[in-house]
Amino acid sequence: RGQDGTGVAQGRFFDDGKKNTFFAHKDAYESNYFLWYHKNDKGANKLLFNIFDNVHAYHVRWATRGEVNQSNCHPFEVANLIGMHNGTLKEAKYQHKDKTDSELLFEDIASNGFEEVLSSLREDSAYAIVAVDTKTGVLTFVRNKHRPLYAAFGSERDVLFWHSEEGALEYILGRHGIKHHGIVRFEEKKLYTMK
Repeated sequence: RGQDGTGVAQGRFFDDGKKNTFFAHKDAYESNYFLWYHKNDKGANKLLFNIFDNVHAYHVRWATRGEVNQSNCHPFEVANLIGMHNGTLKEAKYQHKDKTDSELLFEDIASNGFEEVLSSLREDSAYAIVAVDTKTGVLTFVRNKHRPLYAAFGSERDVLFWHSEEGALEYILGRHGIKHHGIVRFEEKKLYTMK
């Protein structure tokens, strides 16, 4: 849906003590051009095409706050946190002339933690959040009633697929012949974490 920017968080986590490698890249390009560029341009870093990475998170922006430019695209990197947010926040502390509400949200979460920050949000603030801790390899998913978030586990490989739209997730899995255990909707205001 979003045409105001595209971003990827991608990396590899190790359980054997090796150093995790994780990075993010974003541009104020619509997704088709972003994908074409990273697939075809010899100078690009081939995002999404590294089969050794075991986490790929993709975000397309539909700007509601802040200018359409690279720095306002998702994901946002703050300390060990790389995060993506779908929604609009109503709190005054998340309003800034140079930053989006999403970037300010991740700064707050990096300092104060998910539970403290999310419990302080107004009822009319909207969020679906996916974030990864680049040190621990923990993925976090959380949403409220204003934004959906769906997931499905592959049945032939241990892969988690997620999307903000159920129909799109169903289409993508079907189009690529990926068998799964069914699509589930994340519960409201429940923090899901996995490593």
